[in-house]
Amino acid sequence: MTVAEIRRALLARGYAIDAAGGLDGAIRAFQQDSGLDPDGDVGPLTRAAFAKPIAAKPSGTSAPIGGIAALVTVARLRRFESFARSDILAAIAASAPAIEAAGITTPKRLAHFLAQVAHESAGLARTEEALSYSAARMVEVWPSRFPTVAAAAPYARNPQALANKVYGGRLGNRLPGDGWRYRGGGGLGTTGRANYAEAGFEADPDALRRPENFLAPALLYWRTRGCNALADRDDVVGITVKINGGKNGLADRRTRLAAAERVFVA
Repeated sequence: MTVAEIRRALLARGYAIDAAGGLDGAIRAFQQDSGLDPDGDVGPLTRAAFAKPIAAKPSGTSAPIGGIAALVTVARLRRFESFARSDILAAIAASAPAIEAAGITTPKRLAHFLAQVAHESAGLARTEEALSYSAARMVEVWPSRFPTVAAAAPYARNPQALANKVYGGRLGNRLPGDGWRYRGGGGLGTTGRANYAEAGFEADPDALRRPENFLAPALLYWRTRGCNALADRDDVVGITVKINGGKNGLADRRTRLAAAERVFVA
């Protein structure tokens, strides 16, 4: 088989040839899935495996021709979230190689990822958490911390004080002001000194909240928490729990997933 034939055969079976492992990694993955020795050598047994009929796959589970970059364009992203910030859309489109390197190699995985990011960023419109809450809203969001409107009143419309109140002393925050310093930011709302440190932004937390770094911490979190496997099973609840710690905003996440599937999967 020529290299071009091998590439076509792998793409037809849903193996990403432009992801982190390249063509060799895709060959080895195909061999392993076929019960062969994953040595990367396209010998007689591997060629025979390629000759077998391709099993039908559900929509969105095969790697697209041209890789994820063919889907993650500013135009498609704008169709998905029409009120998104232009600088955020440009940053996402420029991150296509990083998206694939995180294992997001199929339209289905991409739709689940972008749906969660869109929810956490108010439709790809914010790079950091909005913390200007009314007292009544704080009682709804943090009932254990604010059991009454009167208890929440001192923090109403005071983002810095609120962040220090609700995030102080946890999530790795240990110094006065850490709650605000390490408030939610980036594509999946990275929060707390420990999570900023894991993403490489402990020393410069403001950098995490800049558009050019919008996806980096989100992709790390998505990959290391096993979200690709959950996306393959369409487990939006499981993904939400991984990201949120609960099921907050589940209805909106489902709505955004449906919108993402119309743009990136259909």
